[in-house]
Amino acid sequence: MKIAIDSQPILKNKTGVGYYTYHIIKALESIDFKNDYKLVIWKFFLDTSNLNHLRTANFKFKFIHFPIRVYTKLFKLGIKVPLNLFLKAPDIFFFSNFVRWPIFKSKSIIVIYDLSYLKFPQYGEQKNVKFLTKNMPRSIEKSKHIITISENSKKEIIENYKVNPGKITIIYPSFDQELFQKSPQEKIQKVKQRYNIKGKYLLFTSTLEPRKNVSGIVKAYSLLPSSIKDEYCLVLAGGKGWQDENLLETIKEAQKEGLKIIKTGYVPEEDLPSLYSGASLFLYPSFYEGFGIPILEAMACEVPVITSNTSSMPEVAGDAAILVDPKDTNEIKEAILKVLNNPDLKKQMIENGMSQIKKFAWVKSARKLVEVFEKVNQNK
Repeated sequence: MKIAIDSQPILKNKTGVGYYTYHIIKALESIDFKNDYKLVIWKFFLDTSNLNHLRTANFKFKFIHFPIRVYTKLFKLGIKVPLNLFLKAPDIFFFSNFVRWPIFKSKSIIVIYDLSYLKFPQYGEQKNVKFLTKNMPRSIEKSKHIITISENSKKEIIENYKVNPGKITIIYPSFDQELFQKSPQEKIQKVKQRYNIKGKYLLFTSTLEPRKNVSGIVKAYSLLPSSIKDEYCLVLAGGKGWQDENLLETIKEAQKEGLKIIKTGYVPEEDLPSLYSGASLFLYPSFYEGFGIPILEAMACEVPVITSNTSSMPEVAGDAAILVDPKDTNEIKEAILKVLNNPDLKKQMIENGMSQIKKFAWVKSARKLVEVFEKVNQNK
């Protein structure tokens, strides 16, 4: 088979879609030596030399020398330019970022990670929300198959778009198992110094945006007894997100009141394992997630996890985390106290976490994706 993969998302800081796309490509490279892959990148005065490690005998780049912004603008205006003008049609085109671009002769597979743009449109960039809301129905109709990343997302796709369940396959994300492990103490200390973290800390990692419930974390932290707040600071590790004005104001006000809150900004992937490893507790009470990879990353670094009882997070966490109502800051506070005041519980959560992460592996996901490619290719 000749398979093209929309690889544009791997060019940015790898969060969300880019992380999934990059790691599924890497895993495919390690197991599939039979099919020919083209990694499609819109390259217009763009340096891609840092991607050379992805080139192998059957994985090659196909650069489209045309501005993607112009192509997207034409698409939004209703001018549907087929990709056939830029590349020879493969047997299958794997669209890794929700929407299917126009292409003839090829069978299409799309990845729908979640329906946050429908469920929580107030938390997304409005241009993106409108784009997805408008274009997803046709992308679903034109695609031969849909990949999604959790049982919850599959259920929501079926309910909202009336899709035949047989047209959807769940292919779980995982985490970088070589990178995310418990770090030695000297590495932890270096990373703590880099981000000016002193003493014990509670940790949140992800983009700072309303959907992640960062304000709820700050409020729950503020409710903790003074003795706990004196002993533990709160570290918010993540880059700038959408509609973060109120959130940043909440953080600033809490800092003015004397709360020990550290905002690190975007943390490069190589620093994350040590940042996790040094934490006493990982907080991830997001309002909605398509999956929630940071839950697995924290567990792999032997940190107890508190996360939400909503959307896909119970599916990811299993029985290894404490699940809370993300809207109830008092419940989050009580869960924090429960873990910090109970060493035996903390130890059990870490052990359960190490068992839970074994259920997820990129290689296992890649094998399942190859099976989908073969099935779609065989069907008329």
